[in-house]
Amino acid sequence: MKRWAWLERDAAAFTANLQQMGARGGRGVIAVLKANAYGHGATWAARLAERAGAVAIAVATADEALALRTHGVLLPILVLGALPPDAVSDLARADVAVTIHQAAGLSDLVSAVPADARLAVHLMVDTGMHRLGVSPDQAPAVAARIEGESRLRLEGLYTHLATADSDQPAAAAQLTRFRQVVTNIAKRPPMVHALNSAGVLRLSFPEADLVRPGIALYGLSPFGQAHPAQGLKPVLRLLARAVQVHRLKPGDGVGYGFSYVAAQPMQVAVLPLGYADGYPRQLGGQAQVLWRSQRYPVVGRVSMDMLAVGLPADCPVAVGDLFTLIGQDGREQIFADELAALAATIGYDVVCGLSQRLEFSDR
Repeated sequence: MKRWAWLERDAAAFTANLQQMGARGGRGVIAVLKANAYGHGATWAARLAERAGAVAIAVATADEALALRTHGVLLPILVLGALPPDAVSDLARADVAVTIHQAAGLSDLVSAVPADARLAVHLMVDTGMHRLGVSPDQAPAVAARIEGESRLRLEGLYTHLATADSDQPAAAAQLTRFRQVVTNIAKRPPMVHALNSAGVLRLSFPEADLVRPGIALYGLSPFGQAHPAQGLKPVLRLLARAVQVHRLKPGDGVGYGFSYVAAQPMQVAVLPLGYADGYPRQLGGQAQVLWRSQRYPVVGRVSMDMLAVGLPADCPVAVGDLFTLIGQDGREQIFADELAALAATIGYDVVCGLSQRLEFSDR
């Protein structure tokens, strides 16, 4: 370990979460590993997903897919995002499936497929999110057009739910529209999927072959801190060791701008990580960390590379002591959703924002 700040990953927790998603959905799992597996390491997660029985992997970009292939990942991979035609050739040769979101540009995509290749595609249907996807009315015709292209193979059909975490009647209406598309399409492809993490936990769509969870695989609730998803196991811990300890007297300030001033004798332990590592700057003066299974406040501003923790004057804290910024220590726990609430964001943002300056330690 080159630094006294790092991330610890729990392979057993990731495996248990993936298998729980499959069991709850009653279907095979497409494991969503975009954004470096939500900050957890895509290659690590892909290998675990393969061993845990995932049917496929989904990522957002061509580079994410090709990097997994370069690292020897053999599971089917689907790129969810929109792609320029010049990305298609490499994906076809790497046996990576792409998403078709609209009829416009389909001819250019076909032309980009090498003559000796056949590109697997999934057709995305916009059932109400109005982000990407063909309309339900267009979907049967676009699917038929794909089937008529010798360089394409219609492998999948899917939609994405906008409100499964917040407005289930609206999400159910989306599923009703998608159900009609599945019924109307002339030849059903082998992979039909619709339910994301929140959908798996709160909705049902038995017409699908697969579920497509993302955040739940990493043990975070898609419903935020107020509504934890029972049974999920957080995969990630953010840990650091104190690099210096200061004794403060009343009136001493801490960090840039002296935004925190000691009111009584106390200590501060300096931890070697900050907002450049993805620990949100807004958490200065708000968040807490764990030391010896108890909570202590982050005091002063979070700097680019350091933050300070306030402790009572009589604590036997020392350089090298271990602090937990995300994760569990004894009976106490601080998870990404707690930090997200303090920073006025969501848990996804916290874990995706963790910097690759932080090394991983696995257990």
